[in-house]
Amino acid sequence: MAEEKIIEKLKIILDKDNTEEDYLEIKHLPEQEAKTFIQSLKILPEYFFKLENKSFKKEELKKWAFIYILLHNLLHSEVKNENIYKLEILTTSPIFISVKNILQEKEKECLALAYFLLSLVSLKNNPRLENLISEKLILSELLSLGGISYGIWGLKIKTEALFIASENILGKIDHPTFDKLIKKTQNIIFDFL
Repeated sequence: MAEEKIIEKLKIILDKDNTEEDYLEIKHLPEQEAKTFIQSLKILPEYFFKLENKSFKKEELKKWAFIYILLHNLLHSEVKNENIYKLEILTTSPIFISVKNILQEKEKECLALAYFLLSLVSLKNNPRLENLISEKLILSELLSLGGISYGIWGLKIKTEALFIASENILGKIDHPTFDKLIKKTQNIIFDFL
């Protein structure tokens, strides 16, 4: 059911000319998480030069970062869980799982790069925010898969690995060692920026 709503919402967003100013739609995210994402979105273009992939424009990455925020907000309206860590994973990973078969390769690459950069900037702005645990987990998994490396012109991201990392993290949510994974990851700092 959530997958259908993600796909439906994505189609609506992609049909709009300008999504960036539509902040009123973000009413289901926890307040601090929403503030962190919006603040990070506003300064995202300042960090664009850190990525090696220059085939995308700053505006394009910013648009896809906002699309991610809107889809994440949608899942926050649908998913309920007492455990904040599970809640954040359940409102992040399904986005990548749902869209991987409907987006074109360039769109998937742009979404992955936008999410990667949004995650890094958000974690830089608010590294202790519990709501960003899914970003820490997915980035950690991406790193362990060899999906992040340094190129001549900046950070290289294997975007297909981000989709795999997201799916892997969702698969760990009910594993008996999930709490250990959270403890191991929650204080990690990503200093790529």
